[in-house]
Amino acid sequence: MRRVLAALGTDSQNMLLTVTARFLNQNLRIVARCIEHSLGPKFKLSGADSVVSANFIGGMRIASEMLRPTVVNFLDKMLRAPDPTTRFEEVTVSEGSELVGKTLAKARIGERTGLTVVAIKRADSEHFYYNPKGDTELGPGDVLVVIGGVDQIQMLREISSSS
Repeated sequence: MRRVLAALGTDSQNMLLTVTARFLNQNLRIVARCIEHSLGPKFKLSGADSVVSANFIGGMRIASEMLRPTVVNFLDKMLRAPDPTTRFEEVTVSEGSELVGKTLAKARIGERTGLTVVAIKRADSEHFYYNPKGDTELGPGDVLVVIGGVDQIQMLREISSSS
């Protein structure tokens, strides 16, 4: 997959880069930096797949530090460890995977890999299903959000790929 990160000095530069990149290639994944948070929807309309506003994220972080300091500390330690042994990761279920058509219970991902499935994002939706139940059926293109070790994640990538 080809990607473009629009992180130039101004919103107008990032907007121009976003529009130009989308015009040249409809299949790019474009992530745009947006200084003025209110411009986020315009970046999306201009072709950005994702928009990141550092000022908005910084404000959310300050609020989270105040309200949920232990959760923030946990995520910081996990995400910023010099040699991370545990991480959040996403794994996509391929079309020919043995997981397609199985429920989470029958797939036995936790038993087989030691991973915890935290959420599922369906291939045809932007909605996340948090803490999915065992009767949740997996389909091609579904993205599993998991937490666990690097080796465990690699095992799931192998299971999730085409046979």
